[in-house]
Amino acid sequence: MTIATITWDLPAVSPSQRPLAAVRPEVSADGGANFTTLPNVPAADTQEVVISDIAAGDWLIRLTVIDNSGAESAGLDTPFAIPFDVPGDVTNVSVALS
Repeated sequence: MTIATITWDLPAVSPSQRPLAAVRPEVSADGGANFTTLPNVPAADTQEVVISDIAAGDWLIRLTVIDNSGAESAGLDTPFAIPFDVPGDVTNVSVALS
């Protein structure tokens, strides 16, 4: 299993927008058909999420910005892959000579 550390930068807030409250990270192992929601990352904290013991395969991370009124961005999906290990070598090889 692998540890994935995902980081991002918050968007700039214009005068016509409310202050940012958090980012909601979600991960999917099936191309986005289903997502698992991870704990929100407060806007004041370091913008990263660490996923421990993530299995090899193709993944999708969705990051949605939430303002202090609860309004949400459309969300940004970013694919990433964790490679599978190469197969092991054969064992118990024997050679018979005649």
